[in-house]
Amino acid sequence: MDAIRIAIADDHPIIRDGFETILMLQDDFNVIGTASNGKEAIQLARLDPDVILMDVQMPVLSGVEATRIIKDKHPGIYILMLTSHTNGHDVMEAISNGASGFLLKDWETEKIITSIKDALTGKMQIPQTAASSIKELLHSWHNENLHDKAWNKFGLSEREMEIANLLVQGFRNAEIARKLFLSIGTVKNYTSSLYKKLEVRTRREAIIRLKNEN
Repeated sequence: MDAIRIAIADDHPIIRDGFETILMLQDDFNVIGTASNGKEAIQLARLDPDVILMDVQMPVLSGVEATRIIKDKHPGIYILMLTSHTNGHDVMEAISNGASGFLLKDWETEKIITSIKDALTGKMQIPQTAASSIKELLHSWHNENLHDKAWNKFGLSEREMEIANLLVQGFRNAEIARKLFLSIGTVKNYTSSLYKKLEVRTRREAIIRLKNEN
């Protein structure tokens, strides 16, 4: 069986070199390149790695944004975010951009190796420490997006209510798709349904109608 091809992107040389050393000691891993920022990580993707270990925060271009760009061009590459700590916002944004999960930098070597292999089988890697913050964030978004009962008279579904709230806040379709973990096409379909229920034809008219009902 061929060795798993891995690229590592982290702006801290000690972390980057440490991961490279650990992984190169494994017979079934082959580190094919390293990067110190998100822009370099995008270039590394051209080498066709199986997995990229991507630091969340890096100069020039963040790991989260680099992940989005790489997954658009190379959907077959698995990307695992590297971080010293996790929070709900980081996790949800990275996953919505195509990441396969997170690895904590202070994990033991065995756990890191196992997590990388598990990611290649499709298992999402989410540290337990992030679970509670994700739950709280989802609860907060749910309450925020559904708070306005004045819109109930339009007969909006729960999802349409969420999208209506984001429209009023000025988010575009691509941003709404990332926040709600939907495809842009699905968001467009919901938006069209929303327009019909509001009896409007354009995004501007929809926003005005919704704001006037506050």
